[in-house]
Amino acid sequence: MDHWKKSYSSLKLLSKKITAIDEKRGILDILFPSTQRQLIIELPHYDYLRGRVFVDDLKDVIEETPMDFSIYHLILVLYQDFLNQVKKGFKPPKQADDAAAPYKNLASFFLSSKRRYLERPAEEKRVLTQVKENLFSFITTIEESPVQSYQNQPKTAQLTLRMREEDIYRGEVFLHDISAHMDDEYLTIENLIVILYLDFMNRIKVSGNSTTAMQAIIDNFENL
Repeated sequence: MDHWKKSYSSLKLLSKKITAIDEKRGILDILFPSTQRQLIIELPHYDYLRGRVFVDDLKDVIEETPMDFSIYHLILVLYQDFLNQVKKGFKPPKQADDAAAPYKNLASFFLSSKRRYLERPAEEKRVLTQVKENLFSFITTIEESPVQSYQNQPKTAQLTLRMREEDIYRGEVFLHDISAHMDDEYLTIENLIVILYLDFMNRIKVSGNSTTAMQAIIDNFENL
């Protein structure tokens, strides 16, 4: 499969560069060139609120936190920190003979995280089968994806991120690099950003705040 043909973000930067397709830009883009592009992500509403509480804690604990620091900036810091690790390279596990072990481990992490954070688990439907008169037995369990009404859909928060085009493009290249280990599944940059954020929030919910992590976030924010 030609993985580069996939849309690794809504902007499709990698596939456009490979196929030499130049995106048409308006007159304002020509007169005022900018490398800033927009991505839209959706977060579960509770995790969005939990992130805002973490940001409030951050401002209370780390004195040099800018007053306008928001969950928006937190998400950018988490993505940029991950991207910096990608640029530096990931060390292979100890005693690993396979040179591709780091990317295999990353692919495994993102596959499991995709199922954990991005996919709704299928509901089980148990089927009653009559065994004798007036006697029924549950003998079959069927997994099915339930159809929910609009009112029952999980509430989400939508955020628009402004990011440097080169950072989005570098992320698309990373996703293409690990695609060979993704079992024919793939992620977009939007998916990756949501996973990084939700995984961070989950660690906060499980282990509580860390002043070391808080300070690192502010230090990294200042270097954006």
